[in-house]
Amino acid sequence: MIAVETIRRTYVGRIECVWTQFKVALRRAAFASPAEVERYEAWVLYRRVSGFRVLALDGYGLCHADLRMTVSWDIHDKEVSIGHTLVATDTRWVDGAAIDVDEAIGMFEKRILRGHMTPKLQVLVDNKAIANPAARRTLMTQLGLVESKPPLWAGPREQRGIIVPELPELFFGNSITEGYL
Repeated sequence: MIAVETIRRTYVGRIECVWTQFKVALRRAAFASPAEVERYEAWVLYRRVSGFRVLALDGYGLCHADLRMTVSWDIHDKEVSIGHTLVATDTRWVDGAAIDVDEAIGMFEKRILRGHMTPKLQVLVDNKAIANPAARRTLMTQLGLVESKPPLWAGPREQRGIIVPELPELFFGNSITEGYL
């Protein structure tokens, strides 16, 4: 007798699926509170924010790892224009997170916990959507953001990245210092 496993699929709106990937990453990698996550939702859905970056900082403020997550709104628009408005998910997607995203977040979580690092969240404001400097300042004030400087890295780093097959507009990447692998 051959056992056949049936995978149940669920269809989710494309932009909601993009937001869910960000939301799961913010909660797990940045240890963001539900209120903090909720504060960013409208700004992602209205395309004012194009992504997030979480830094893993040591007690001296040196960065040992980061997790970058960005969305290309141009690719998103292309996908929608050819009729790809829904994304098929299945039971392998934990809490709505794509398999690849779940693994990337899990690796980053382990690095933070293993190295006793402190996560620092950076919000990536979409320069194309907010080209007007006054509008950009207004958005940053509303989100409680300030311009950030590039992180000081603890040493040379290796970079990796993935594009979620079901969401080609979504990129998840990380950098890890060599001694921290």
